[in-house]
Amino acid sequence: MQSNLLKFVWHIGLNLHFNYEKNKQLINKKCIFAPQKREEDNDCPLFLYLTQMITKELIHSFIDEKLAEDDVFAVEVKVSPANQIYVEIDSFTGVSINYCVSISKMIEGELDRDVEDFELEVSSSSASAPFKVLNHFYKNENKEVELFTMDNKKMSGVLKNVSNEGFELETEQMEKVEGKKKKQIVVEQYPFKYDEVRSVRLVIKFK
Repeated sequence: MQSNLLKFVWHIGLNLHFNYEKNKQLINKKCIFAPQKREEDNDCPLFLYLTQMITKELIHSFIDEKLAEDDVFAVEVKVSPANQIYVEIDSFTGVSINYCVSISKMIEGELDRDVEDFELEVSSSSASAPFKVLNHFYKNENKEVELFTMDNKKMSGVLKNVSNEGFELETEQMEKVEGKKKKQIVVEQYPFKYDEVRSVRLVIKFK
């Protein structure tokens, strides 16, 4: 079965009040005709109607190659039952509005609203949103982040040593050290695997 999940639906033009001449261009593009038709239905032949279901996999097939060429990565692709398409993209240097528009036009050019209507939104990742993909961790390495562990413990520190398996959180705290009169800065490293944290996000500071 093809990944884009073609669906085949039989229609009889007469029963659907389908005007063949008016829709000839659409039919020739999207339909395979059956070998026979009823003589009394000269303007409404029996045909096999062929269309593509809009799926996440289909959207990825339209954009993945282009994104890779431009060093951009897909963060999230969602398609609702009502064909509301949401695409979120990002890169290590950020994504402009114009680039989002170009990807939106690319997707629209591959779909046909006359066959299956849809709504489409393409946006870049918000800097304040929780990390969703591994590349978000690599992108923000050596920056200050805030995380919640699976038991809802909140921690803040610098994101360090990001790998495919996990990362480290470097924290600094003022603590009393034996032999010192004043509190000293104590640096600690906390290792985490990705399934040990509920959320991680960048700490944004306004100057």
